[in-house]
Amino acid sequence: MIAIYEANQIIESGNAQESQAEAERKAKVRQIESELIYKLGGGANGTDKLTGPDVLRSGLLEEDPDRARALINEVHTRSREQVQPIVTQPSVAIAIEKGIRDGSISDEMQLYKYRERGALSFEDFSRYRNEVANRRTPEGRTLIETKGKFLDGIKHQITK
Repeated sequence: MIAIYEANQIIESGNAQESQAEAERKAKVRQIESELIYKLGGGANGTDKLTGPDVLRSGLLEEDPDRARALINEVHTRSREQVQPIVTQPSVAIAIEKGIRDGSISDEMQLYKYRERGALSFEDFSRYRNEVANRRTPEGRTLIETKGKFLDGIKHQITK
């Protein structure tokens, strides 16, 4: 009986270490992605340009291949947006706001599909990325809940 207990303790200890390693990996991926998105938006001087090779050199491909592919697609979407500006569709904004509020949008990756469809402007994409990240903090959750209550009150005034 003691051997089973000790075995369970060892397994739980290993799982905790794996969970910690996974949390650290996710934090690293989010940091890399945030830096790349910052550069995609023009960086500090407004003239930086993010390129596909920048994404490949960042190490994101090794850490999270799906996120790297989504970001490379975002580079292409952003370059097309310079010619044909993208305007956020009101129905998409409402869906994203609701998703962030109810937790069905819990990862920034879920926002890329709206960009690829041309339904979400880069500015709104960046703002929603920050909201998703902020949702991970108690203050951010409170702010999102308050904002949600406000939007529920004026939703009928927003056109689709």
